[in-house]
Amino acid sequence: TRDVMSTLGEKEKKVVDSVLGNGNKSTQAKIRNSTGIPKTSLARLFVSLEAKKIIKIERIGKLKKIELTDWFLGKS
Repeated sequence: TRDVMSTLGEKEKKVVDSVLGNGNKSTQAKIRNSTGIPKTSLARLFVSLEAKKIIKIERIGKLKKIELTDWFLGKS
């Protein structure tokens, strides 16, 4: 986890730290409120982090649930 974190940008680290602080699961709204990152910037960060296999996004209507992957947490 630390090795991967060292490769991330500053805003990506903020997002991952926010999710880690919420028990490895969170919503876009909670992350936005805790980090202060605008919604459109967050959406781009999510795409980037999902491509790096750090998070997985579950869309339920307009709600986005964000969860850290087992690979990132070192469980697989």
